[in-house]
Amino acid sequence: VHLGYDITSNLKARASWSTSYGRPSLANLVSAPSANDTARTVTMGNPALRPQMAKNIDLKLEYYFSSTGMVSITGYRKTISAYIGSAARSGLLVAEGSDNGFDGLYSGYEIVQAANLGDATLRGLEGDFRQRLTFLPGVLKGLTARANFTYLETEGKFAGTTDLKPGQVAGFVPRAYNVGFLYYFKKFGASYDLNYTGRYPVGYSLTSPGSGNIYRKAWTVMNAGVTYKLNLRSDTRLFLNVNNIAQQGPERYTFIESRPRAHWVVPRSLKFGVTGQF
Repeated sequence: VHLGYDITSNLKARASWSTSYGRPSLANLVSAPSANDTARTVTMGNPALRPQMAKNIDLKLEYYFSSTGMVSITGYRKTISAYIGSAARSGLLVAEGSDNGFDGLYSGYEIVQAANLGDATLRGLEGDFRQRLTFLPGVLKGLTARANFTYLETEGKFAGTTDLKPGQVAGFVPRAYNVGFLYYFKKFGASYDLNYTGRYPVGYSLTSPGSGNIYRKAWTVMNAGVTYKLNLRSDTRLFLNVNNIAQQGPERYTFIESRPRAHWVVPRSLKFGVTGQF
């Protein structure tokens, strides 16, 4: 159910109620066991995973600056049932005997897999801004600024009894924002984008925080690009993009930042080519 109302010619209000669902990823469904003899664990998929279901309420205000831009603010609440948690220790041990499902191997190892944990509730606030800066003098009229942010609080009730507060539900990023600029002048164009995602838990455990609480650090990625239009009458362009300028990669740690767990090296990349409609 979607509703819209024009408060003024430039100000619009929107409201909606909807349901949605999310399927488990293929990697989470396929068994494909992988053993860790040091930790005595077997990591595997869970073919019994059910899709997670959600009921959503969204409220939004939009304001348009004539034909050159807009700003909006959105508040939402989402209630998720059968929430799919990332792979974590299940408390289940591999049985003994040749018919234990692993050809008699891994007896006593703990199974690590994704599961339908319970219910989760999200409350969020999003802002979006886009404006072509036509009031600037001369060649600067071709500059466009854009930005958005997300503020998210997530709570969960798992296994029917375990309450997780904001900052404890794995997989949800509480803070994120993007800032970008576009510029066009005759045949030339340029862009710059910065993406920031804050720290969030990849895995969270109330019973074993020292080993089960895994976090990804805040991560910032910067990209830039230039274009050249071959013909003013067509949309065929040469382009060159530089991605991940600062060569930043995600980092994870266990429990406290002084216990690093993983660091991905993501190199800077160059992409160039031609794009257009023929």
